[in-house]
Amino acid sequence: MLIAEVSQSADEGVNLTAEIRNALNSLDPVKDAWNEERIDEIIRELDGLPRNEDLAAQEPNELSEIRKQQPPGSEFTKFKISRQELRDRLTGAWSGRIVGCALGLPYERVGCEVEGGKNVGPDRVRFHLVKTSNFPMKDFAISLPDPDIPWGSQSLSSTITSMEPDDDIQFTIANLCVFEENGPDFTWENIAKWWLSHFPLTELCTAEVQSLLNYVAKTARWGSDGGDASIACPQFTRRHKNPYREWIGAQIRSDFWGWLSPGNPDQASEFAYRDASWTHERNGIYGAMFFSAMQSIAYTTTDRLLIVEHALNYIPQHSRLAEAVKTTVAISETTSQWEESVVKLHKYLALGRSRDLSPVHVINNAAICVLAFLKGTNHPLEATQLAVMSGLDTDCNGATVGAISGVLYGMDLAETVLSRKLNGTIRTRIPSMETIDLSELVERTLNLI
Repeated sequence: MLIAEVSQSADEGVNLTAEIRNALNSLDPVKDAWNEERIDEIIRELDGLPRNEDLAAQEPNELSEIRKQQPPGSEFTKFKISRQELRDRLTGAWSGRIVGCALGLPYERVGCEVEGGKNVGPDRVRFHLVKTSNFPMKDFAISLPDPDIPWGSQSLSSTITSMEPDDDIQFTIANLCVFEENGPDFTWENIAKWWLSHFPLTELCTAEVQSLLNYVAKTARWGSDGGDASIACPQFTRRHKNPYREWIGAQIRSDFWGWLSPGNPDQASEFAYRDASWTHERNGIYGAMFFSAMQSIAYTTTDRLLIVEHALNYIPQHSRLAEAVKTTVAISETTSQWEESVVKLHKYLALGRSRDLSPVHVINNAAICVLAFLKGTNHPLEATQLAVMSGLDTDCNGATVGAISGVLYGMDLAETVLSRKLNGTIRTRIPSMETIDLSELVERTLNLI
């Protein structure tokens, strides 16, 4: 946690004092690994250091301030769509999300590997794909990249019969359930309570775990329907001891809000904000808003560049995420070849403000998703496969790009050979929902729209 907080503070423009540096150097990585008193003291000192005020002004956390940075005249015109077309698009979206997640799941661990402070996962994903004659990717993983780590063992070409349990899919189902229970006026606290009531804590990680622990720490009685059950607020839950506040967690939860909002990215991004703003800050929030807007806009046009450019209107224009997306678009336009452009992208992500961020950071993974989406135009699953082939958080990126592709292609994606291998079946670790049919999720989503 402390190492992650040092990196996160640097992202926010903090200059480490000599005292902080000395304190960090004095810690023994073995003896002090559980020295919570000393670690907490250093974290408090870090938190008290001044941030870059100009950057903070460019990257607000509150929705009203984010909206002030929205370009004038960027409002989106609503459009009409038939119920049957909606059903087809949603079938594609749910199918794309699960097939993309399954394609990336065996590569998640290796895709996130770091050596000497450098992200080496992309090279290792490529190495295994080439070794197994699956590059460019045309099938689910042929074997596990590391036989000693059974991560994604039920998502191999020879084993896959359904979507195995994974947080990327369980969060999407959670948001469906929260909306069914609370409607369009749902709050961040509705989400927190649903998690507490339905998720085993082992299904949560990083920012989601810490934010839920922060919520519980200020909650007198779990499950109480009283309005005063918790004194927690998003400013506390997303920040306290949460160095993961700009990681990918909120982004992977955001697709559903775009699906609910065909041609209405303003609504989609607001729903995504409510979901994201109690677990994440700054770009962690913007990633959710940006991709939910992309999902919403994808109902209205097949112009991929237009989808990306319009979605950018819903996040702060001078944020690090917006800068990374714009740079990714520029890189994409320099060559028609994905392989050449992804090499350029990884070089960019290792430099400057985007220097070798955590492999589960929102900025670098969002850039991979955008590049794959722009380049993968030859068939319904090409962009999804490119996202996985690019490394870093492969199952998250495969799921996100798969979902947007599904909105674009509808049944054409749902009926691909790889999609059919999952048999429209999703398995979860959510009690009473251990097995659920994709068709049921589609109909429930359709009814909410």
